[in-house]
This record gives sequence, structure tokens and C-alpha cells, in this order.
Amino acid sequence: MLYGLLRSWTRELPEGIVLDLYCGGGGIALSLAGAARKVVGVELNPAAVADAKANAERNKIGNCDFYAAAVELLLPSLLDMRPELVVVDPPRAGLHAKAAATLLELAPR
Repeated sequence: MLYGLLRSWTRELPEGIVLDLYCGGGGIALSLAGAARKVVGVELNPAAVADAKANAERNKIGNCDFYAAAVELLLPSLLDMRPELVVVDPPRAGLHAKAAATLLELAPR
């Protein structure tokens, strides 16, 4: 139900780039792949990133890239891509303060 709601909010992003921060196994990124030109997922856990890549391959989704990295470290370089939308699903510890400050500075949707 949540993924369907996200898709309904993002129907008009065919030219846009979407960032999925703290992407885990890629569920959100893969569900938004049809609404964007490209989706980039970032997750610290390498096993989860491997799952996300396998899920994309299994579902024949070719416009998603996944990176195993700390969001707060990789985010500044990803924002150079000028994402149209950023989805954030942080772990229980919450959104890293440095990542939050970076997002507030650019203010994507």
C-alpha cells in the first residue's frame, strides 16, 4: 500500500532522477523505477545492496543503480545529479544530521 501511494505521488517524473536514501533491499527504488528516468539507491549494508541489485535484475529493471555507502558521505556527490525527488527511509537511529543538513540546503521534493 505504501509503495502504491509513493507511485501515485510520483507519476510525472519521466525525465527526473530519484534518490532512495537508506534503500535497504531496494523496494522503494524499484517501485519508483517506472516513474523516473533513473533511480539511485544508497544503503550502508553491502548485503542489502546486493539484494537490491539482484531484485532489479530479477524484475528486469535497468534504470536503478545501488551503492553501498554511508548516506551522509555519498549524498553531496549525488546531489550534483540534481535529483527531482528524494525518498528517505532511515534506520531507527534516524536521518544522519549531516545528510539532513545537505538535503535542507538543496531542498529537493
